[in-house]
Amino acid sequence: MKIARVYGRSLEPAIREGTFAVFRRKREVRRGDIVLVRHPELGKLVKKVATFTLKGRVALHGMSEHGATGEGQASVPRRDVLGTMMFRIPLLRWRKHREPINAAPAE
Repeated sequence: MKIARVYGRSLEPAIREGTFAVFRRKREVRRGDIVLVRHPELGKLVKKVATFTLKGRVALHGMSEHGATGEGQASVPRRDVLGTMMFRIPLLRWRKHREPINAAPAE
């Protein structure tokens, strides 16, 4: 198992920036899977599988117009797919209070 934090907005709205995702190694990767890959130029990426090429590569894309691969689909060899997403843990965004709790009201 591998855990990765999602940076960037390419998978929004399904997966928001800051989300932690848990991946497991699978022999079979299918179209539509969210995968963790090792990209030769961009490093580790979390992307959606678009399709497979005849040369044994996995074509990837995001789910929005934002992101590093938005200018064109990236692809990696099948051996560079590190895992498929099992589940995700959304980043909790704590709201800041404008006034301290239990504060006496101003007169």
